Amino acid sequence: KLADVHFAPLIANHDTAARLLARSEIDLAIVTRHPDVPQDDNFSVFRHVDIGADRLIVIERPGTSVDEKQPLHVSHPLTYIGQIWQTCRYDLPVSTEVLHGMAADIRAHCLAGRGRGVIPESLVEADVAAARLVIRENSARLDYTISLFCSPRASRRAKQVWTLAADQLSQERA
Repeated sequence: KLADVHFAPLIANHDTAARLLARSEIDLAIVTRHPDVPQDDNFSVFRHVDIGADRLIVIERPGTSVDEKQPLHVSHPLTYIGQIWQTCRYDLPVSTEVLHGMAADIRAHCLAGRGRGVIPESLVEADVAAARLVIRENSARLDYTISLFCSPRASRRAKQVWTLAADQLSQERA
């Protein structure tokens, strides 16, 4: 709806994103949120619009024995995704836990047959559909929301993006 809007993405941990947003050093922030994992306090002063949802899943190669101990590739606990796993984790047969900064690295290790991984479902949907990976089902609360935050001194165009997202959400609820 806004053809002349351009983004320059910056990947940051929650505390950094919250600080940048609070200082109006960035206009918008796309942030993951989970009900059991606290947000940085700086986010509490901003309204948010929920723009999506995802869930963490445990993936493995097809044919993996349910009881076989394997390395478990997870996001580093300094990342919010890593904090969701640390808070909501469940028991798995694990030989060692391997920390990663990027979910794409976890996916690559799992595709190469180097263990299981905890990863956002949206990142491996095609791999699961093609039977390159399988989901190890569980009952843990690993669903999370993806929200859009806008800084108080954001550019006019950034505020328009936030308002369009809020309006779209209102229309969907109606």
